[in-house]
Amino acid sequence: MMRPTHSAGALALALLAGLPRPAVADSTTYRNLDDFSSEAFYATGWSPVGARAAALGGAYTAISDDATGLEYNPAGLAQLVHIELALGFHSGRTRSTFHMFDTSAEKDAPASGLDVAAIAYPIPTYRGSLVLAGGLFRERSNAMGSSRFDRRLIPGPTPAEDLSITDDFTRKQTGTVWRAVGGLGVDVLHSLSLGLTGSFWTGTLDDTQHTHIIETNPSLPPDFGDLLHTEARLNAFSVDLGLLAYAGGGGRVGLVLHSPVWMTIAGDATLQHFDFLDTNNNTRTVAFIEQRPTLPWSANLGVSYSFASLLLSAETHYVAWDEIDVDSPPSDPLDPRRPNDDYTPRFDARGGAEWTLPRLPVRLRGGYSYEPLVYDLLLGNPATAVQDRETVTFGAGVLLANTFALDFGVSVGKFTRADRDDPEVSETRRERRFLLTSTYRY
Repeated sequence: MMRPTHSAGALALALLAGLPRPAVADSTTYRNLDDFSSEAFYATGWSPVGARAAALGGAYTAISDDATGLEYNPAGLAQLVHIELALGFHSGRTRSTFHMFDTSAEKDAPASGLDVAAIAYPIPTYRGSLVLAGGLFRERSNAMGSSRFDRRLIPGPTPAEDLSITDDFTRKQTGTVWRAVGGLGVDVLHSLSLGLTGSFWTGTLDDTQHTHIIETNPSLPPDFGDLLHTEARLNAFSVDLGLLAYAGGGGRVGLVLHSPVWMTIAGDATLQHFDFLDTNNNTRTVAFIEQRPTLPWSANLGVSYSFASLLLSAETHYVAWDEIDVDSPPSDPLDPRRPNDDYTPRFDARGGAEWTLPRLPVRLRGGYSYEPLVYDLLLGNPATAVQDRETVTFGAGVLLANTFALDFGVSVGKFTRADRDDPEVSETRRERRFLLTSTYRY
């Protein structure tokens, strides 16, 4: 799981991705009561930024020796001795496969565009190194799709009282969360660097959900549907403090403390209910979104070691998810628990390796990340993780004349969740991302 700042916008926006049927028709504050948890779980996943860091499984806290140190550990900026420009792009696809009893459905959600644009500027100092940097980072692509079909025949006391159920659900979600970052890295000792960043977040979410349910029996033949459309915008800010210590023989230790992410979300939603048998029952509800959620603090601790042509890196990441405040009422008025009671603090793990080919300006990379479940999921009913999110990464880079670097990284991840009581209801998400980053130093 990435730190909260990696998912801040997406998670907050996902909290608004669905709409209960409110008692008032003009305005309300809401969160998704039917499918909230699935989107919250989706949004907590690690979203890589920068091709090299992505190829190393995100284990970059104890490396951060380029302009993307703004994202991973600002203390690493102090290593730079040349002005550096970085520009990167990404392309990804998320596939959701939903199994419900004897049926299944798949939905793809592609996304591509700018990944990072950053600049770092070293300032000559009397002692040590001072590097100023700024950049724009894609923290989350909110593109996601989901499709579900339920076709069941529930036997009644007699064949004439059998109940036939047809339940279709589709969802399309688009939008991007960006983080504008400014920061610096400075050597305070020969073997110790410190770094600080301040970040402004902005993001959008456009979410459309459609449900069509047909239940047929001799006494009641309902045929109805719901169409929910949500548009929301996020603004937020956060602060990161980094440390990088250098040990003899190529060893490094990195530590980053991430502040809570303080957010403001505003938008609107419309919920249309269609009764295909009696249009007099059709309704349209409008809701206005105004929330101030806060994502919890987190910390990264990483180590790296380089010898000869090999670089190894590993780290763990802790998020105090039980301190999340989604600024929302309990989902059940009879249950006084706040939404953050459903979250559990977690550690994740990441690791990577980089090998520089002899006599060639080429580096090969590979990595792995493991992100355990942080939320009790719902698939209509309470659900649990069958397989936590695991991501395998690989990539390569070339450095020409120690001036121009071109890197690519690929990450492939997967997780599965299922109904606690009926494992025949389950969902598997497969996430594939490709990143390309170029860096110019002068």
